[in-house]
Amino acid sequence: MDKVNDQRIPLLHIYPQRHPHDDVLIVSSRTALLLLKQSIEVALEKGEGDCVATTSDFETYEIKIILNDEGRQSDFWRRLQLRKRKIIPTCQPDGDRVII
Repeated sequence: MDKVNDQRIPLLHIYPQRHPHDDVLIVSSRTALLLLKQSIEVALEKGEGDCVATTSDFETYEIKIILNDEGRQSDFWRRLQLRKRKIIPTCQPDGDRVII
């Protein structure tokens, strides 16, 4: 079985929100979802879990899962840095914006 058609490869794409309140999209092979599920179960038991996934161009990356039940006003959540995105105008005449 060649590498491209091997269903055991943990293919997983997580598409983040482009704008506040947008949905997050996860597209995955069964293998990757089962690895992610197992990592979540470990995090629930031990506080942390991780797994390695692969994108469709065969680049691998690690997913780290951290359990934190502190209230949202705790130092942990207040200091948590979320990825910032900039909205810039495009050269299009209708004024559409793009996310970078």
